[in-house]
Amino acid sequence: MFKFPTDWIVNINEEKYIGITSMYITRAFRKVDFILQVEIENDEQSLSAQNIHIYKYFKDDTTLQECMISFNEMFEKKFNIEVQTLQPLREFLAQLKEEGSQPQLIDFHYEFNENEDGTHDCQFVVFSPFNEVAKEKENPLRIRFQISEPSDDFKNVFNYDAMLPRKNEFSKIVTPGIWDRKQAILFSNIAKGVENEFIGHTRNSPLTNPKYYKLTGKKPEFSKK
Repeated sequence: MFKFPTDWIVNINEEKYIGITSMYITRAFRKVDFILQVEIENDEQSLSAQNIHIYKYFKDDTTLQECMISFNEMFEKKFNIEVQTLQPLREFLAQLKEEGSQPQLIDFHYEFNENEDGTHDCQFVVFSPFNEVAKEKENPLRIRFQISEPSDDFKNVFNYDAMLPRKNEFSKIVTPGIWDRKQAILFSNIAKGVENEFIGHTRNSPLTNPKYYKLTGKKPEFSKK
């Protein structure tokens, strides 16, 4: 079934036709688009909130690993971690400096460990190039994540419905060694309902070149067998 703009219709002797010179089925892309709401809080109150727009165009050979890496990179690029959140890390680096370590040689990343109430503890992992320093530093603040404004492609690909009680509780995919398999296309329950259970679908061979189709229905669509 093919849909088309109504201005493509040609009226001939009070009958409606559509003319097609050539027709191809080409690579289809899906845009997974959503807002990640990030809220920083302590035991008493919410300190700050930030909305991060995250999106990715998927094609048929997109892997689950590429999907998660892309989301994570976009989050790290856009997430503005607050000064008060970094303060324990700065104090820790100052302590290392007093002990004789060279802060400029130390790199770090932060991890979010999920709690039962849905919040995440922010933890800094500090290390040096040759592992002379490798420590973890807890942060007293918690971070809460929430998905909002998901696109239709996002809801379809991830089988997500914000109105359901299982909100943000995606079903787990158990695939041994999935990160080592390039052919591990994003499929199965995470893409249930998607055509052929793939995010995108690719065909580039031309179909037979039709000329004119007579339209018998009222809807702006026609089918070709």
